Amino acid sequence: PAATISDADSNGLISMQVKVENPFSGDVIGYTLPALISASGLTEVVFSGSTDRGTYQTLLQSINFTPGSDAPGTTRNITVQVRDSDNGNSAIARVTVTITPLNDDPTITGATLDRSTDEEQAKEISFDELIGDASDPDGGAPNLRVMSVASVTLGTLQKVVGTVVTTAIPGTD
Repeated sequence: PAATISDADSNGLISMQVKVENPFSGDVIGYTLPALISASGLTEVVFSGSTDRGTYQTLLQSINFTPGSDAPGTTRNITVQVRDSDNGNSAIARVTVTITPLNDDPTITGATLDRSTDEEQAKEISFDELIGDASDPDGGAPNLRVMSVASVTLGTLQKVVGTVVTTAIPGTD
């Protein structure tokens, strides 16, 4: 919030435009809107309302940016321009924001298994069956491992190189 607005010959402003020049899907400009000013837009926000410079400066200092994706190594250019009550436009101020990627957790759907087997018969469950439709929002094939299995009823569970095998306990039919 070190941003300031100055104008040598006018204390009144009538508008301010804040724009993401190279927006990605989901990018949003946030702000706290003071009285007497209205706003429209998400990545190109036009604030309008005739009021004093201090009110617009407070608005400017409240502006924040939330990227819609954590695309690695990408940047967004955000520009700001104000217009005074004499219809004079300021120079365009520009800020470059570098997006730091985060590791998003993988997701698994369809991984609820209900498998049964005959007494004293092993039942193989492949790793692919166990993890269901796994995906990683960061892209690429997910690098997954099984951390836990909720329960095995009346049997044992063991891992046999890439396959999970359940064995029923003899005499528990």
